[in-house]
Amino acid sequence: MGLLFVSMALLSCTPAKTVITQSNLPTLRGTWEGWTTFSSFQANPVLTKFEIYNTTIPLVGMITLYNIPQGIANVMPAPLYQSQ
Repeated sequence: MGLLFVSMALLSCTPAKTVITQSNLPTLRGTWEGWTTFSSFQANPVLTKFEIYNTTIPLVGMITLYNIPQGIANVMPAPLYQSQ
């Protein structure tokens, strides 16, 4: 499930769709920012920051979604942790 969200965020943040492979992962490492459009909420794009921390699979990183509309938040899984 996590890889699905990672792929969705990466594909939505880049102008062209990019498939993550072991050979191109070193060039994708870093921070990516852009707008993510969810298929069931296309009128409300969400500002997204996607960080890739390593250059091997499995990926290690973080996805941050800003100002999520309630309809999208309702279908998201619970956070793994919450900052205090």
